[in-house]
Amino acid sequence: MSANVPTKREYHGVVAEINNEWRLVNLGVRWAVQRNNGDVSRPWRTVAGSHRRDGLAHLVERLTGATAESVSGLHALPDLHPGHVGRPAGKRSDEYGGVVCLLGAEWRLIEEPGVPQWTLQRCYKSGWRDVSYSRRKDQIERRLLQACGSIDEAAIKALRALPDIHPGNRRKSN
Repeated sequence: MSANVPTKREYHGVVAEINNEWRLVNLGVRWAVQRNNGDVSRPWRTVAGSHRRDGLAHLVERLTGATAESVSGLHALPDLHPGHVGRPAGKRSDEYGGVVCLLGAEWRLIEEPGVPQWTLQRCYKSGWRDVSYSRRKDQIERRLLQACGSIDEAAIKALRALPDIHPGNRRKSN
């Protein structure tokens, strides 16, 4: 097989060499942390990536043990990868447009287009993650209570404002 065979990801070059084992690269819509595994045919493997500079700094520290400040070139990157600007925010993002209500600082309820259910999400350092799915309000409330023990008043009010069953799941009457 020829070494010039294109890959699925478009490669735009090395952003920074961390050491002989690790480097940062530009993949066109995000930056990635790659590890040299010593394989002659494909020595560099992408381990993780991010379209945000702070997310990339977190990955560098977690994966390589190097501090973000010690990696030359990392601090010069823009906050958001230029290839990612203008893309709609994904459901793990703070900017996601399908948020139904916030349920305290760590929890929120979202809807996805074309999916007739609510999704309960919890906020982690890496973004929002799905915890539970349901079409029924009482199940979401029960899952939230199981996960965090108590629900603040603002979250209770936000949940009470929802219909008992997700609007996309209502049966049509004749």
